[in-house]
Amino acid sequence: MFSSNPKLTRFERAALDERFNLADGHARNYLEQFWESYYRAGDVLSRSNSIPQHHIEGSFISTFRECFGQSTLSIRQTLLLPSASLSLELIANALRMQGRITMLAPEPCFDNVIDIFRRHGCVLLPYSVETDFAQDLITKLKTAEAAALLLVLPTNPTGHVIGERDFAATVELCAERGVILVVDASFRAFDPDLARWDMYSLLDSSNVSYAVIEDTGKLLATHELKVSTLTCDSESVPLVESIYEDILLAHSPLVVIALTDLLQKLGSSGLRSLARIAETNRHALRKTPLARYITVPSPRGSVEWLRFENGTHATDVMRRLAIAGVAVLPGHPFYWSGPRNEGYIRVALMRDSDYFLAAMRQVTEALSGNNQNSGRT
Repeated sequence: MFSSNPKLTRFERAALDERFNLADGHARNYLEQFWESYYRAGDVLSRSNSIPQHHIEGSFISTFRECFGQSTLSIRQTLLLPSASLSLELIANALRMQGRITMLAPEPCFDNVIDIFRRHGCVLLPYSVETDFAQDLITKLKTAEAAALLLVLPTNPTGHVIGERDFAATVELCAERGVILVVDASFRAFDPDLARWDMYSLLDSSNVSYAVIEDTGKLLATHELKVSTLTCDSESVPLVESIYEDILLAHSPLVVIALTDLLQKLGSSGLRSLARIAETNRHALRKTPLARYITVPSPRGSVEWLRFENGTHATDVMRRLAIAGVAVLPGHPFYWSGPRNEGYIRVALMRDSDYFLAAMRQVTEALSGNNQNSGRT
């Protein structure tokens, strides 16, 4: 399993059958409020049949923007899709149709994001997000012959962001140079600073061409029933909308209504409480033998990025954890521009605390050399 180079999603699928799945970055903490809403089947079905689709979608977008402090998120410029990956697929398709085939992209980065753009013929130029990256990005943007820029905020897996001032400078530079700005904000909920300023207001007050992708699935544990918003500048909407119409009629009204109900029930304070699950579990991880490998702590996000040095190989650690029934992600597929870095693993944090603590006990036993049982189910 660890000797070849499969996609990260293949590791994540295999992890679904493990006793302790700490591989995928989707939220998997139990969320009673969602199921209370979703399984009021008669009510949800009745509303999905009686309320016009555009009202259903508008209600979700209005609720989303209130919960995440994005008050100018435009209903008219926003499409709803079942996943962030599908939203990115639409944007990559649009870039290809416009002949925009050179893009600045972050490294390390989740491999499916990179592969989506490559599949549509994009030539990708890397910029490093190993540490704070704002100044390096500005320099690259000034000198690289790029038609588009991909920002992932916070970065996955390293958990870095750029603040409002640096984001504004990036937007201004993209507008000056005619660079299309693509922002994947799927992990937005895990950086409180991103709720303190309105990204969409800043974008719409500029002359930049842009697309912003959001996703409920990184925070809300709704078992792959989720909503991704895809918002573009007004001039880009017709092209992106035409691609959307070739793929989808509309997102399921049942799912959209249920997630609207959930967001309304939780509110911004409830969402912040959910996001703190990741921090609670991060502290638990840092009390295990894995803590010695946190050379550059992830400042934000719902994952922890671990670097192995001094002769310790990430593959060996993964094997020991797998024997203990604990699945994590290898780090090398996150590196896409050159030789793959074998020295990292990624650990997902959005799990119920009891589940995560039990996994950390297995981790401690496995890395202490005392584990004799497979731990598999």
